[in-house]
Amino acid sequence: MAFELLMRDCAAEEDRRAKRDELMQREEKRLAAIAVFEARIGDYDRLLDGLGYRDNDEQVIAALMDGCTSGVPSCIAVVKALADKHGYHRAEIDE
Repeated sequence: MAFELLMRDCAAEEDRRAKRDELMQREEKRLAAIAVFEARIGDYDRLLDGLGYRDNDEQVIAALMDGCTSGVPSCIAVVKALADKHGYHRAEIDE
């Protein structure tokens, strides 16, 4: 009898976790859709927040470089600005 109660409690907990995971995935998708929508109208704050975790930086740079290779002027300008900023902050000379 105690075993059956334990099994029922475990099943209820698994159901609760599955429901929570489903709700969380739905909320994540909703927020992602809002971020893309806002970026399309020029508000990049939500997308920039995604860069704060440093797990997408290389993919973003790779996409910018693909845009440069394809001749997209805005990509070329951004890569040049990033490179200029790098040079400005890292330049050292011996005097």
